[in-house]
Amino acid sequence: MTDSPLFKPAKLGAWDLANRIAMAPMSRFRADAKTWVPAEYSVDYYGQRNTCGLLITEATQMSPDAVGYPRSPGIYSDEQTAVWTPSTRARPRPWSSFGTPGESRIPTTAPPGTFPSRPRR
Repeated sequence: MTDSPLFKPAKLGAWDLANRIAMAPMSRFRADAKTWVPAEYSVDYYGQRNTCGLLITEATQMSPDAVGYPRSPGIYSDEQTAVWTPSTRARPRPWSSFGTPGESRIPTTAPPGTFPSRPRR
């Protein structure tokens, strides 16, 4: 089975991947409900999947205006990046799936006084 092309190294643009196995992003909704800081065990979670050639993290908010779903993690504050940093060091070149729900966000999840992010025309 290890002779399969699936387990052979691959190149994706400028990146050399250990194999052709990719882990797609999954929304786990396990961040703190008030600060959107990812759960501390995210390091373990992504570390356990370290054998994938390409790992894309769950959808990650890039600003408070991009909050759309309860307990989805952010990556815009020092507190949030402090938790993400060990995950990125445990994994060569992890990719993050940045997301914003735009106007479809759940209003109660957004900080007071913020407005939904949406594509510019």
